[in-house]
Amino acid sequence: GQSLSELVMDSQLRKSLGRQGSSDVEKYSWDNAASNLLHTWEGAIRDASFVEHGFWGLPNTTHQFCEPNYAFSYYGVESVNAFSSIIYILCAFKAHRQIQPRGESMKIISLACLWLGIIGCGSLLFHLTMRYSMQLLDEVPMVCLMATLLANKVDKLKSAEKHATFWQRLIGGYAFAIVLVYVTFGQYLLFCLGFDSLVLVDAVLTVQLWKRGDAKFAINAFIGFGLGAI
Repeated sequence: GQSLSELVMDSQLRKSLGRQGSSDVEKYSWDNAASNLLHTWEGAIRDASFVEHGFWGLPNTTHQFCEPNYAFSYYGVESVNAFSSIIYILCAFKAHRQIQPRGESMKIISLACLWLGIIGCGSLLFHLTMRYSMQLLDEVPMVCLMATLLANKVDKLKSAEKHATFWQRLIGGYAFAIVLVYVTFGQYLLFCLGFDSLVLVDAVLTVQLWKRGDAKFAINAFIGFGLGAI
């Protein structure tokens, strides 16, 4: 059309457009294309670093969960898992208020509530930071909680009544061994095997208490077993 006619008739316009075209072509040279691509990749790497590292850096724990790192906050590795741990603290506080400890047995249950509260705090810090030290603050009290509940149940069984102190010390020694082996070798599987063995023994003792007819204590034992299994 008209623009093409002007281009044919105007030699200066042709020269001007030619110079501008030569200048524009340089923007798409191999050097510039490679430089732009490199810049794009560097930006993507920086964004990925933000997601992977965040405030606490890369996790150094022995295992991780399904929540993506720093998915919701720069300051929390697993923010959802961290704040869901608050329920343990609330349950521990509520249980301690309702128990109103009386006697040696209830003192042990009160101690179990304390362990549960520590588990809640440890779990919150563990998922928030995903540091190995905070992982131990979460998992070591779990072993202590189960050992405490087991010690209380052994004391209630007539079959173990005469040797209750021996069995309680044996449980304490076994729990200590679980923690020692786990901390020494740092293998999460070892912790799972040790902790699950405590939960299994807890379930067996709970059934024994139920058969004995101590329904009230057995119900409390089932609650303890449930907390341990969690």
